[in-house]
Amino acid sequence: MPENDLKGTANLIHQHSAYRALEGEYGEQTATVLASKNLARNGVDVPPEGIAHWDKVNNAAIQGQLNIDEERAKAEALASQAMGTAIQNASVENAISAEEEEEFVDGDDDEAPTLQDMYGYDNDEDNEEAALDDILKIQEKG
Repeated sequence: MPENDLKGTANLIHQHSAYRALEGEYGEQTATVLASKNLARNGVDVPPEGIAHWDKVNNAAIQGQLNIDEERAKAEALASQAMGTAIQNASVENAISAEEEEEFVDGDDDEAPTLQDMYGYDNDEDNEEAALDDILKIQEKG
């Protein structure tokens, strides 16, 4: 297969290796400018600074310093924990006395609100994403 027919992961690895060779021979400034120009010729607007960031991320990944799956699992665990706390707090705030419960005539159970109740999206994934966004905002403030 000719080099210009590479796609996917194979092309990513090839381009990273080619970039590192170019940088080693001509320096970072030349490598970033040439990579940026090649992307522009292919309809992708990335300035040389963006190429430098791309290289930094690739090098971190190669050295085992990037683990997106781990970070996602941590964020999802925090979101799940926070949602459990929010639901528990909502249940406590919405708790009613035995007398008030007897007065219910519509037969609804006093259940904790669902994510759909809290966020109002019809799609479960949208509700989960909104909950995760809230958790991430809380983490940034904390």
